[in-house]
Amino acid sequence: MAGSNRTLMTVVDSAKPTLDPFTMKVDSKGYDPDEIYIRSTDGHGHSENIQTRISPELAGEIAALVQSGLIPDYKTAQNFVRDAIVHRLHYVLEKLEEMGANTPDGMRRAITLEFQLSRVQAERAQLVNLQRTVEEMGQLCEEAHKAGDVEALDRALGQCEAMGDSVREPYAAKIKEIRKRWMVELRRMRTAAAK
Repeated sequence: MAGSNRTLMTVVDSAKPTLDPFTMKVDSKGYDPDEIYIRSTDGHGHSENIQTRISPELAGEIAALVQSGLIPDYKTAQNFVRDAIVHRLHYVLEKLEEMGANTPDGMRRAITLEFQLSRVQAERAQLVNLQRTVEEMGQLCEEAHKAGDVEALDRALGQCEAMGDSVREPYAAKIKEIRKRWMVELRRMRTAAAK
């Protein structure tokens, strides 16, 4: 940490910095992930004001870190926030470059790919849920049959019928197959109960 402080002080105190933490190009030789970046101005004394709100819990965590004195460079919450912004910005830019999104066309491609990926993931989750629902319907029918509960089996088969019309293949066919199988058993149970 002491070495880090000396490097930082050189950057902060020198009139012409040798390390510019605001040069955020991914291939920047000046960025060091272990460095603490707390400068509030560029090499010419310019700065911008940015305001944001954060949760009380997050503000409390930052305040506790600053007050602890464990990291001497974090004298204020603003020091911590500036450092966090530099590191996150570098990380995001690095990821965008890896995705080929460091140009407007590349950005559009990356966003399109990300959107398509999220759609595929949502579709996959939907298929997993449909499979689980089909299995649960089969178990529900089986449990009602084992218990000899005609009404429960009848309700489960009613749910199967309603579901069969609203789900896609191959799940609709599986639901119809379950319904067909257990309808036979329901008829047998009703016949046996009538005797």
